Amino acid sequence: MAGSILLSGGSKKTRWEQAATLVKSYGFSPKKEHPDLFILEREEGKKSIGIAEARKIGLFLREKPYAKKVKVAVVKEANLLTDEAQASLLKILEEPPDFALIVLLTDKEGSLLPTVVSRCQRTGLVPAAVSDGELNSYNLFELTNEERFALAAKLAQQDKADIVDFVEGVLGFDCKNSAQTAFVLT
Repeated sequence: MAGSILLSGGSKKTRWEQAATLVKSYGFSPKKEHPDLFILEREEGKKSIGIAEARKIGLFLREKPYAKKVKVAVVKEANLLTDEAQASLLKILEEPPDFALIVLLTDKEGSLLPTVVSRCQRTGLVPAAVSDGELNSYNLFELTNEERFALAAKLAQQDKADIVDFVEGVLGFDCKNSAQTAFVLT
């Protein structure tokens, strides 16, 4: 059961809905405090999540579960973790306790250190620019061919910025800052 999951792409709302569904599957309510559930969010007024906040996950997972058989730690905006904060999570992501589940939510995989991404089971969501009530809960890689064609048709109706956001979400990197993808933007 131990492990780390990276939910990327989609909107903040979609990522949180997916994480909440996962949390609920372990018997937690994401809206209620529980001694075996830890949700790390950016502190109000701060632009990033620093090393001190990230270390709270390790402290939380150091002790065995109190009431459940599992402890779940969720980082709502992992893309806001500083490089130092991400580095502090590497050990726990690499060797989580048997009872631990760590869930990282990010807009794009490319906003995290490659070593963090490589230690997680990755799930890409349909980016917000093209999602609707029907598609936004799908794992992009599980779409049928028919759904992929419908998605392509929907993409054809979007503006260039939305398409770039979609591609970034699928590929997990920032197209705007990559010389290799300059041809996509012109």
